This record gives sequence, C-alpha cells and structure tokens, in this order.
Amino acid sequence: MKTNIFPIPIFRSKIDLKKVKLINKGFKRTFISNNLTSHDYKNTLDKDSEMYLLSTIVKLLEEQFTKKFHIKLLDIWENVYKKEDYQEPHMHSHSSFSFIIYKDIKKVNTLFIHPCRYLLESFYKFELFDKYYSPECKKGDLILFPSFLEHMVK
Repeated sequence: MKTNIFPIPIFRSKIDLKKVKLINKGFKRTFISNNLTSHDYKNTLDKDSEMYLLSTIVKLLEEQFTKKFHIKLLDIWENVYKKEDYQEPHMHSHSSFSFIIYKDIKKVNTLFIHPCRYLLESFYKFELFDKYYSPECKKGDLILFPSFLEHMVK
C-alpha cells in the first residue's frame, strides 16, 4: 500500500486573458538574473480584473481546502523574458499562495524545486525521488502554488 504524505498542491486553471488588465507603472532590469520586471513598482489591477482573479483562485483553493479562508491580492507584477533570460531560484515570503499567468509562451520554462532537494541529494546517490517539476502550460493558463515552494525560470 502506498500513502503520499505531506503533499504539495499545485493548481492549474484556464483564464480569460482579456479579463486581466494589469496596469504596470514601469519596467526595469533587476534581480540577479537582470531580467525585465515591473516588480519594484506599485502595479494595479482594475476592479473587474481583481474580482475575476480572486474568484478563479478561490474556486481552485476550495477544491483542496475545506476550512474557511480569506484571500486578497497583495502584490502583482509582470516579468518579460527574452531568449537567454532566466529567473534564479526563489520563493515568495510573507504570502500563502502565489500564481503565474502565462500570457504569451511557446515553451514553459518554469521549474518547481522540491523543498527537500538538498536532503535528497545527500541521502541518495541515484535519482529515487523527483527533485524538480515543470508544469505543462499553455497561453492563458494560471498556475497557483504555495508561496514556500521554491521555483525558477530556466
């Protein structure tokens, strides 16, 4: 008998990109990777976009959790990746869940990293457990994941 303990849920949903209107205040190159981002600016969503995203996220979370919860969008930004760009491994502290919206992609380069990656590498000399996961996504997909889950862009 197999039992998975401590599972980490990742949710995927189709969204209508026309219903998400992010108002960026600007872009600049930042992070170690020096990629183009609006992260350091106070970006906003119009009210309809915010309500649409919140309702989409609530529906996904209700699939997994039966306890009552309250969510709000704290920060939202956009990254622009060109060929050869990447985003170093990171997580999003001070929040419970994070999400990625794939606006315009040819290939998914998002890579989620197992929280115990270094322990697995120190105990096993062979690949017994997966240490990385790359979701299969297309334009218009939203991926929702716990913010403690380290991830990167290849």
